Amino acid sequence: PRPLAQFLTEDWERRALVLKREDADYYRDLLTFDDVNAFLSRNDIRYPYLRLVKNGRELPLVDYADDFVYGSNIFPGLLDNDKVFHHYAEGATLSFQIFQRCMEELSSFCNALEARLRFQTQINIFVTPAESKGFTAHYDDHSFFILQVSGKKHWK
Repeated sequence: PRPLAQFLTEDWERRALVLKREDADYYRDLLTFDDVNAFLSRNDIRYPYLRLVKNGRELPLVDYADDFVYGSNIFPGLLDNDKVFHHYAEGATLSFQIFQRCMEELSSFCNALEARLRFQTQINIFVTPAESKGFTAHYDDHSFFILQVSGKKHWK
């Protein structure tokens, strides 16, 4: 909603810029909760595409993933959906990483953003149950955009 040159000179790495959308479906073409749910219905998800975090601590992979053995091949980190959903029901945040590799719409979005801003990007998605906390208060040492597409969250 603002010219790129203005954003780069006035906002980028200088201050937090909060843009509130009145239209709850504004990002519907980019990502919906149904998209995330459809991804989770797959039975071939492997770490590191999804990791679980609760109260500031990453849950050990052994708590929700197994190694899949096929002949003499071992495929480590195959997620056990029942275990993932159990931890989610117990308050764990689903932390999807490098998700632009999992959805065409997000891949196109990332590519366009990289071309426009001339730096590498990646998309991480966080799904936290109501009244739960995945990460404790922290700061990041890199720049990022947050698109909140569902629910509510208190940001400082």
